[in-house]
Amino acid sequence: MRENADYFSESKAEVLIVNCGGEICQDKLPRQNDRYTQHIVTLPTRFNKALAINIGAAIARAPFIFILDADIIMRPNLLEELHSAIDDSSFVTVARVVESNEAQRNVEFLSSTSAHRRFVLRDGREIEVITSRISYPGQVRKGTGLLFTRTSDFRAIGGMNSEIVGWGWEDNDVIVRLQIVLSLEPREAGTAVHLTHSDAKRFLPSGMSAAENDELNFAKCLARYEAGILQGTLADDAKAWQAVIQSHT
Repeated sequence: MRENADYFSESKAEVLIVNCGGEICQDKLPRQNDRYTQHIVTLPTRFNKALAINIGAAIARAPFIFILDADIIMRPNLLEELHSAIDDSSFVTVARVVESNEAQRNVEFLSSTSAHRRFVLRDGREIEVITSRISYPGQVRKGTGLLFTRTSDFRAIGGMNSEIVGWGWEDNDVIVRLQIVLSLEPREAGTAVHLTHSDAKRFLPSGMSAAENDELNFAKCLARYEAGILQGTLADDAKAWQAVIQSHT
């Protein structure tokens, strides 16, 4: 986070650091200055990424929100590029995420590879989500979870679904619902760096791999889509953590 402090200052951002089940490393926090505001919110519960994001969104006062993981370093002009790409009918995710410590692979034949999920609605609309995309050389991937959108749009779909446990599909779920509920166009812009780590750093249910957890969470979300349940849990999460929210607003 500290590496992003200059970008926070340039944009005069409101920075909400939500600690959900972890520990705050003071030496990693950005040094606050009078050019941006910073709140540190602690949720004394087990790790839940969706819950942390929802509480941050409930506190947020700015018209736009950018979901930024703690292991992401922004590249110059990223916030400006995201803001330039969005309009009233769209949301934006980061187009290119580069690993900080990724061995170069000698890929001579492929330029990129991607995986998609397509949903056809009863009203004839088709929603396609790029769940992963890797470009060569350098293993540059799509930053699905690095979402830049209007705060009002995020709240309109009920934010994230904190009933999703562990790792996987929680980011894609928001992308799906922004398109189904609000008919927003997905766009991409900008570059960021991911601090490379193994799956051992991810919060996963005991004995489950990242791929297995992702498929389990997709199945849970698909059941909700089939039933027409398209709201996240932001309202319930905000009610449950009302005291925490009020202390930061």
